[in-house]
Amino acid sequence: MLTNDKKITTPDYWNEVYSGKRNDTKTDASNFQRPKDAFDRFKWVADLVEGPNVLGIASGHARIERLVKLYHPNWSVTASDQCLAAMQATDFRPYKIIDAYSIPPPFTKYDTLICTQALEYMDDIPKFLKGAQKVAWKLIVTAPKGEMKLWSQLYVFTPKGLKSLLMPFGEIEHEDIKEDIMLFKLKFND
Repeated sequence: MLTNDKKITTPDYWNEVYSGKRNDTKTDASNFQRPKDAFDRFKWVADLVEGPNVLGIASGHARIERLVKLYHPNWSVTASDQCLAAMQATDFRPYKIIDAYSIPPPFTKYDTLICTQALEYMDDIPKFLKGAQKVAWKLIVTAPKGEMKLWSQLYVFTPKGLKSLLMPFGEIEHEDIKEDIMLFKLKFND
């Protein structure tokens, strides 16, 4: 459901979500438990990641990063989130506290940045994309298609709208829609 509450973008808000202090919060419940035989959105993303240098942004429980590392044990795969409680909620390492709007530049560019189910919570998506473009060659994003009925979000996306948001920053290499989730893989302009 659409919200104007900008608190949803803050580390304090997500610290409360990941530490269990906001059990009533309308967030993506797949972080907690997935129904049996549900579409595996984590594998869907992990199968498209290119390496060997990978960074997850707003990783939460780092399910995708864990899969990428399982598939490619020799790759450098790092998860990150803006809040400490997300890092504490998983045993995946390395895990860094990173603000999506100011991603620290790596020694060499990341081959792939992963940002799933997070754009709908960002209050300045172009700022995130500009920063991501500086530190990575490619970006994989997922976002809900349309308005989520059970969870809060700042933005509602259509496939055409999300694609037009991404295209000024590069070339769309892959796009797909499964159930109510859109996926785009973007090769950034140099």
